[in-house]
Formats: sequence, structure tokens, C-alpha cells
Amino acid sequence: MTTLRRNTWKSESSDYEEHITALDFIQSEPDLNLYICNNGSILLLLYVDNMLLTYPTQAAKTAEEIKTDLSTTYKITNLGTARQFLRIEIY
Repeated sequence: MTTLRRNTWKSESSDYEEHITALDFIQSEPDLNLYICNNGSILLLLYVDNMLLTYPTQAAKTAEEIKTDLSTTYKITNLGTARQFLRIEIY
């Protein structure tokens, strides 16, 4: 089962791509707003000022570390488990 997190992404600087790739994420070639980490088990999707982080229960510790690291550089708000992203319902 996949746990979904949705965060508000408020960046004071434009170096988020460098920061995300420094966290071992690889940018997807077909979708440049999608970043993949941990052999594909953690996905980070960016859209304007929103960020969706998805991960399985086994990767929860790594995902928490990623969120902590991002919050030290950027102003983010954890909105909890995602129920909707870009007006698309998530089950």
C-alpha cells in the first residue's frame, strides 16, 4: 500500500532541482516535474507550488528524512495524507 503526502512548496530560491538531485533523486526524462528515488520506491512530483511525495510503508523512514531535509532549506507545510492532487481524487 502506498502512503501519499502532499506539501505546499514555498521556495525562497530557485535551486530546488539541484537540492532534490543531491538527495539522490533522478529527474524523469518523460516528465521533468517527476523525480524518482530509492530504486523507484519514492516519487516526488512538483507542480507550481505543490509537491506530492509518494512512498510505500517500508520507505517511510527515508521519506521522513527527505521531508526534514527539504524543510531545512525551503518553507514547506505538510498537509498530511493526500486525498486530492490537482483536483484528481486519490484512493
